Amino acid sequence: MLKKIIPSVMVLITMISCEQEIQTNELGSTSGDPLPVEIQESIGKFSERRAASNDEIEAFKNRQDNANSTQKMSCSLDSDASCSSDSTPEFLHYVQNCVTFPLPSSGGFNIVNTKAAISYYVDGDGDVNCDHYEDDLQTMINGVVNQVGGYAWEIIPSVYLVSSCNERSGANYIVFDLEVWVP
Repeated sequence: MLKKIIPSVMVLITMISCEQEIQTNELGSTSGDPLPVEIQESIGKFSERRAASNDEIEAFKNRQDNANSTQKMSCSLDSDASCSSDSTPEFLHYVQNCVTFPLPSSGGFNIVNTKAAISYYVDGDGDVNCDHYEDDLQTMINGVVNQVGGYAWEIIPSVYLVSSCNERSGANYIVFDLEVWVP
């Protein structure tokens, strides 16, 4: 009897774990360790859509002109970076310069703000294998863009919160504050 119950309980625990991980991962965390509750509550919440001001639109156009005239920086993550001091700017650079998203064909300029996050593993010597998280960052942005309608003119990230470094743990996270320009 016990031989039949134990496998059933193990399957049930695994299913519950996977379901919790999927719920946490919709717009952010990529490991099984959930973000703190106060952070989870802010992930994926969008502010009201507001029209961009003329000054903001002009600044956007200038950024686009400069982006077309300068050579794009390297679009890969460093393979090894120390936790927080090197990995945080590395992740931010990648979100600013390397992720892709569908551009609208036309429309106005509106701005919404949200937060998104990723979790990452820190190995025993305090390093993060950043290059393992390129797909996670792209998936994070894909989730945000899908929630705002599938198109964006621009996404301006900044670092909102970084966890303390926990070696040999996947409980490390970075929360991004994202300004999303939509039609």
